Amino acid sequence: MVFTIAIDARAIKECESLGRSGLSVVASMLNSLDQNCLLIECRKSTFSVESLIRTVNKLADSFTNDGVDYATRNRLKATLKKLWMTGRVKSFRFEESFNNHHYPEGIVDSLANVVDQLIVSDECTHVTSNAVPLMRYSISPFEWIRSKACSEGVSKGRNDCQIDKLLTDSFRTLLSWSDQVHIIDYSLGVNWRDRDGIRNSNYTDAIPHWCSFFRSLRREIQVVIRTLVPRGFESGEDVIKELIADITDEFMKNLGGSEIRVKVEISDKVHSRFLHACGFFIDIDRGIDICYKNGSVRRTSFGFKRDRKLESELG
Repeated sequence: MVFTIAIDARAIKECESLGRSGLSVVASMLNSLDQNCLLIECRKSTFSVESLIRTVNKLADSFTNDGVDYATRNRLKATLKKLWMTGRVKSFRFEESFNNHHYPEGIVDSLANVVDQLIVSDECTHVTSNAVPLMRYSISPFEWIRSKACSEGVSKGRNDCQIDKLLTDSFRTLLSWSDQVHIIDYSLGVNWRDRDGIRNSNYTDAIPHWCSFFRSLRREIQVVIRTLVPRGFESGEDVIKELIADITDEFMKNLGGSEIRVKVEISDKVHSRFLHACGFFIDIDRGIDICYKNGSVRRTSFGFKRDRKLESELG
């Protein structure tokens, strides 16, 4: 659902001679990027967010006295800064030095191995299979795949696939670049146990599969689980502590020996079920409860959400 992309600032610079058409191309590309892409930068090259921001700002400012709508120019200038502030810009280090006047083949090759799409300038002669000049980006196969994935989301019927494939296809790219992920699921705490103390088997069936997916990332990451207290229980301090300890233990017994940290939080603001990382809000209609004990998926769907109310559920 989330893709990775790297952009050479020289591709933006080429649009300066194209007038408003060039500005439109850049605005369209940045809007596309904002929907479901992580920006992968290389600090020692022109594939860097600092270079991009400077070049985009210069392009926008070149139309200051040309009747271009002020708000439109400001939105264009703010997009990359917003991506940076929301954690969607990720650094890829490349130590080899090079001449800035020429494309270093090593950087293009190295980035091509870690991103889904490279956007390069027309002067790039070292073009890999997943590189495209900016002027052809909007009609590239990648842009078609990206926009389709963003608009359609993921929808699975009962027993359509195994949960490991579903989670890998949907979230592996995103969590491979994230240091922290929030899973908001009001129902987890609400339905954790009934008043007789009986555990809801749906969650104990699903949690080991989520943990298996987290372990498969083979990296250090913090998983924050946020939920509500069970129905009919007093939300006293002892009840909350017991619930937090119980849910934490259930996750950690499946994560022992890994670098994954789990933090369980109780909040009365939680009313939804979604995953959040790097500024992306991905609705999970069933929450954590998305598979049977054997790993076969229940009916479920994932989709991007842009709802300011969800931000309050993270606080």
